Amino acid sequence: MKEKVSKMGERSRMQTYIGEFLGYITQGRYDKAYGYLNEDFKKNYFDTEEKFKDYVTKNFPKVIATKYTDIERRGTYYILTVDIFDAMDSSTGTITRRFVVKELGKNEFTISFQTEEDKTVDNTTITEEDLLGE
Repeated sequence: MKEKVSKMGERSRMQTYIGEFLGYITQGRYDKAYGYLNEDFKKNYFDTEEKFKDYVTKNFPKVIATKYTDIERRGTYYILTVDIFDAMDSSTGTITRRFVVKELGKNEFTISFQTEEDKTVDNTTITEEDLLGE
């Protein structure tokens, strides 16, 4: 996999990383998905694997399908907007989340993600720094 990923362009790599992360969630391998989370993000939102598991089982579909709608690079971070829906039940609707990927090396990365729909506080949209826990 590492060799295949190293030949991909940036966008494809980031989509592959998020796909791998979400794939582990679909498979119920929460420990593997949890291992990809950015450490600061973990501390701020999911300080235990159990809290992470509770969140994803309540907020993500059982069989995750995605559509990548936007990607931008900010320094060493990639911010992707992803539509997430249930591949087996289209009646459940779509949720849109932003994911922040930091590539540490080819096929080595950390992920943070928006835990709720876009919110504004005092007319300010939550930023990627909020997503990263910085």
